[in-house]
Amino acid sequence: MAGFVVKKEKKYREPFRWRKELKLAPGYLMLTLWILFTLLLLGWVLMASFSTTKEIFADKLLESGFHFENYVKAWVNSNVSTIFFNSLLYAIVSCTLLILICAPAAYALSRFEFVCNKLIQTGLVAAMGVPVVMIVLPLFAVVAGLNILNNVTANMGTLIFLYVGINVPYTTIFLTTFFANLSRAFEELPPLTAALLLRPSG
Repeated sequence: MAGFVVKKEKKYREPFRWRKELKLAPGYLMLTLWILFTLLLLGWVLMASFSTTKEIFADKLLESGFHFENYVKAWVNSNVSTIFFNSLLYAIVSCTLLILICAPAAYALSRFEFVCNKLIQTGLVAAMGVPVVMIVLPLFAVVAGLNILNNVTANMGTLIFLYVGINVPYTTIFLTTFFANLSRAFEELPPLTAALLLRPSG
């Protein structure tokens, strides 16, 4: 069975330039400090999760050993399981709706030139700068005025609508950049052609 012959290309390795790297040294230093600070915080949180409440307030983490029962108590007694699965449901539904809404819009903005193209993209970028609090508080006032705070279904729909609406500008701009960098050659090929070209000949 004959297959494709892959030619090994020589990789060009750019020489290390000390002057260029020295100019970037302050940025590397700040990034390293930020990473260490983040790892330190995450490590403290992880150690605290295995410690008792007294040990946390006394700053004596893990003095009595690892308490794995903390996770069991949080999962069962504190309704973490319910909160987790509710968040998972909201995330799946919201992401699905975001893709269905933003992907066609991003494709049109990246592939077609029309009168309001730049205006729409500018509006989406400007919308990304609006603080979330300015949207959540008025929406909460509207929901409270409709007397649906005790309606579970209405609250779920409102949350999903809020998540989708807030993330539409960012998702559309992100996908617009993705489609703009995607080669148009993929659009010219018939379906499954790329897969057939990569298939070994027998």
